[in-house]
Amino acid sequence: MLEALGKGLLIGFMFGIPVGAVGALTIQRSLKEGFAAGVITGLGSSLADCVYAFVGMFGLSLITDFLTAWQREIRFGGCLVILVLGWRMGRKSEALEMTATSASPSRRSGFLSAFLIGITNPAAILTFLFAFSYFGLGAVTSGAEAGLVVIGIGCGTLTWWCVLAALASGLRKQMNEEKYWLVNQVLAALLLILGVVIGISALY
Repeated sequence: MLEALGKGLLIGFMFGIPVGAVGALTIQRSLKEGFAAGVITGLGSSLADCVYAFVGMFGLSLITDFLTAWQREIRFGGCLVILVLGWRMGRKSEALEMTATSASPSRRSGFLSAFLIGITNPAAILTFLFAFSYFGLGAVTSGAEAGLVVIGIGCGTLTWWCVLAALASGLRKQMNEEKYWLVNQVLAALLLILGVVIGISALY
């Protein structure tokens, strides 16, 4: 049981490390509103990861077949989400909101945006299936063990988002409006580039 949980944690942490679109959002939210906002954003991505890990771990072939058949359309949806987020981030010259609350609309939108980015990446399920095979989790037959793997993956990815949010929010005191605007533009450009790359990759 503990071994399954531990492997899930490791897979989740490794899966979360590449700083893509959700990483850019987490950094931006952490700089703008603080640690909690960054973690809430990452939580959206972790939930999406758990959905795909659940599908892969429990062998839900019907869902897997659907995602594979509609992979191009789903990825195009993710491409549009990322492009819109990049455009919105780049056009705003907003100041740091040092007094934002956890119930603010921007935090809810951060969570939803990250979830949409994660859930519109059907290729994630193939990555999880490869990881399950590599770590010898394909032989897991117990539903409880499979559930622990999924929980571990969620906790593992969330741990990474907490680390990233902590690092980014730690830089808030060094930020003024000019520096924040510059970082915002860089992150927006990253999102736009990623959106274009995902759109092109969906074609092929």
